[in-house]
Amino acid sequence: MKSRFNLINLSTAIGIVITTLCVGAVFAIASNAVVGATRSQEDSIQFVSEGVVADVACEVGALPNLQKMSERQLEMVATNPFANKPADIDAVLTREDAANAARGSSTDLEGSIDALVAATQVPYILAAKWIGDSNELIAPDRCVWVVTVDATFTPQHGPKGAKLPTFDHYTVVMDAASGQGISMNAGPGEPDMFTGEGLN
Repeated sequence: MKSRFNLINLSTAIGIVITTLCVGAVFAIASNAVVGATRSQEDSIQFVSEGVVADVACEVGALPNLQKMSERQLEMVATNPFANKPADIDAVLTREDAANAARGSSTDLEGSIDALVAATQVPYILAAKWIGDSNELIAPDRCVWVVTVDATFTPQHGPKGAKLPTFDHYTVVMDAASGQGISMNAGPGEPDMFTGEGLN
């Protein structure tokens, strides 16, 4: 079952999660990024690795082409962090920040604290291809984090009367400059930065 959840208003939650987790715990980034990590490792091992795809060159805070936008889109630019320059270029999300924020999207927050994470930074145009979606408010070369978390996720909404599925991992795409959430993806066929599945 394939499921996608757009998270246009996730930035506030991400900010809270980053602040809480960065103060309350320390997560080490392996000095030599673990590529192609599997989910067979012990849960007690805490690390953040690159995904199976290495980071791809991109521009933090790249801006969209305003000349091609409609009047309605131009109005939306002002209220969307991922369409603007970051207020503080030195405060952009590191791999560890992105991992901590993505962990906070799990429906098992306590269990996700030590969840394995694979995070890759790529230009939005590549992430958009992977998730099968696009947003003209985001510049094609703007840096985003694609983060797969080995923790459970159950959507809050679904077809009326249907039992909501619980996924054993999920992938979050977020703007590297602002932390604004772009999408959450879970289920077969969705991007998986541990295994490379769904990266077509």
